[in-house]
Amino acid sequence: MVVVPSLLDAMLESEEELGTRLQKVKYWVSSGEKLMKWTVEEFERRMGRDTRLLNLYGSSEVSADATWIGDMGRRGPIRKKAAA
Repeated sequence: MVVVPSLLDAMLESEEELGTRLQKVKYWVSSGEKLMKWTVEEFERRMGRDTRLLNLYGSSEVSADATWIGDMGRRGPIRKKAAA
């Protein structure tokens, strides 16, 4: 599932049972906006530790993601290039 953080926030705020309703979705990508700490914490609480949230970042001018981080609650800020 690919969403901008503001859409992910809206989904988390409007659907308490999001993790149950979308339990088969195991990989989520957040891209296009700043991903806030609240969103990451709420995502992990609702979706569980087996569901992955990847935070991708790249310049919108080229429509490509350049850096990424997985396991948001366990690592910290973006540190890796998406491609070498």
